Amino acid sequence: MGTGQPGQESVVDEHIVHFIELIERFYLTDVSGRGGVKKMDLGKVCQFLTQDITSAVEFGESLGYLEANRDRDGVIAALEGMQVPCAMFALLPELLWMVTSRAAKPLMPKPADKQGIGRLVGMIQERVGTRYGDGAKKGVDSLQQFVESKLTQKEVEAEALVVSSPPPPPFFFPPTPFYIGWVPRVPLWSSSAHL
Repeated sequence: MGTGQPGQESVVDEHIVHFIELIERFYLTDVSGRGGVKKMDLGKVCQFLTQDITSAVEFGESLGYLEANRDRDGVIAALEGMQVPCAMFALLPELLWMVTSRAAKPLMPKPADKQGIGRLVGMIQERVGTRYGDGAKKGVDSLQQFVESKLTQKEVEAEALVVSSPPPPPFFFPPTPFYIGWVPRVPLWSSSAHL
């Protein structure tokens, strides 16, 4: 994603600054102890960071999770809720007919939804729609690369959905810091380390 796009490093840097500002604004504990301890779900905040960076590289603008400090549109929660059913359909593909049947169509997410997967699909359709037709907008982002590769509008929407869907939470934060925290014999600094 984003290969050959100028300014990717500055996009990441900008969002890291927003990440630090969010921690300073909401989660720093007052030194005096009067404000109590403020707990932070690092996994969730890292999800917000990842989604904002991914959407900024893909669409040229972030989805604003860090700014809101929450899953604004319920997209992350909806995708997390789909993990078990998706795993079940992967293991038992003969059950896939349930979600692809006409009877299930009214229950499926729609672009006009205000929350969840439907909202994500609607946002993607809006952004992709600006790149096609009369007065098409040209951007410096992954979306533009898909458009310039001569994909149809529907194909670009499908690609954008795959790229912008958040992966499950365990993939957001590398396990190294947790390993270091759990295994006290791992030295954090060593005066004898050779660089």
